[in-house]
Amino acid sequence: MTGTDAAPVHRCAFHAGREQAGAIAADLCRRALAAGSPVVAHVDDGVQALLTRRTAGAVVFAPQRALVETPLPALADVWTSHLGTAPAGVVTVVCQQPFALAPDLGHWHTAEETTTALVAERPLAVTCLIDTGEGGPERLALARATHPVLWCDGADVPNPDLVPPAGPPPTGGVLVADSTLDPGASAENRRWWHARLTAAGLDRTRREELVLVLHEAVGTVAALDGAPPALRVRITRDGTEVACEVRCRSGCPPLLPHAVPGDRRLLLLWLAEKVSPAVSLAVLPWGAGSRLVVRALDPDRA
Repeated sequence: MTGTDAAPVHRCAFHAGREQAGAIAADLCRRALAAGSPVVAHVDDGVQALLTRRTAGAVVFAPQRALVETPLPALADVWTSHLGTAPAGVVTVVCQQPFALAPDLGHWHTAEETTTALVAERPLAVTCLIDTGEGGPERLALARATHPVLWCDGADVPNPDLVPPAGPPPTGGVLVADSTLDPGASAENRRWWHARLTAAGLDRTRREELVLVLHEAVGTVAALDGAPPALRVRITRDGTEVACEVRCRSGCPPLLPHAVPGDRRLLLLWLAEKVSPAVSLAVLPWGAGSRLVVRALDPDRA
């Protein structure tokens, strides 16, 4: 959800006290319901009462203890079972973690990372309500360290504090960068790509050609995914070759070199890939979606 529409996301919404928690939850739920997204809420009795009054009883309420007692993949199955033929194609989930049932912050760190992985593969928009007056600075730091998106003044913004967990790069080679980008910040994104590709050792010509294609890849994925607030990107280096990956939750059709794509949203990306023989584009699977992998090849082998 980007403020008005339902879309897969794992966000944190900070609040101060129950009334503000209820107001934020009601805002999120009303927007989701208006977009045709079913809503499931794991919240305390006070917030449940506020939501019941403010959303005309359209929210499905579930116990908070399920967030601790039910393995998250199984819980995600329960959430997605509410989807049916919903117009939005996404189930909205609002959670208040019951820290009293599981006080170990390590448990919740793992749970949040698992939730991010599940959202990347399933049609879920999960919001965690975090009270800034409870739990101390450690709990707030945990929230900021594990949510890709923050809810701020009624809109989603990429979380600047998020450091994605280290792991083997899916494209092979040495990991150079793993981050999220705001698809609406074109100039900032170009600067980010240039800085990282310079660090990866690309010369100016190959760097500029690659950034041109990556700019179109980000724009294409944003169009396919319904203008999300943040896109996951990765850069890896294998010798003299550099691979850049933009992840698409909704999936991207294959781009055939000699066939103009029927989906006009893919046309500029299809054309951009042809700027240089040293730049290649592949659409590869990634969970239920796709990875757009743009490579700067060794010019001697291109």
